[in-house]
Amino acid sequence: MDKKRTSDFNIMLVFILGGLVWFAVRLSYGAFRLPEAKEILIFLLLAPVAEELFFRGVVQDILRRKTTSVMIGISLANIITSLCFTLFHIPFWGYMHSALVFIPSIIFGFLYDRTGKLAYSVILHSIYNLNIFIV
Repeated sequence: MDKKRTSDFNIMLVFILGGLVWFAVRLSYGAFRLPEAKEILIFLLLAPVAEELFFRGVVQDILRRKTTSVMIGISLANIITSLCFTLFHIPFWGYMHSALVFIPSIIFGFLYDRTGKLAYSVILHSIYNLNIFIV
């Protein structure tokens, strides 16, 4: 494995292991109920994959080709995509929860901008969605 692939693998491994450790700790303290299988499928797999494919893989890619501006290390494409991502959540979760997804969306987009790999933002998005079951 070359250096770049090793680095990418290590980043992904940290997110996966971190998520598993967090899940195990929360589960061991009984801090949340066990979700139903359909909830796991929707919130930890289907939603993150679909949303990241569309918002990062389509919207952010198109905007990145049309804009080059970067503010404090965050691309304008990422900021606009994150605003769209936030607005998308309003009908499902209301204004308050939707506002809370803006910063994580910036992080998902930043990770995608840095690595060019949707898999990382999907994994991080899935870990973030664990909050639905934890909180």
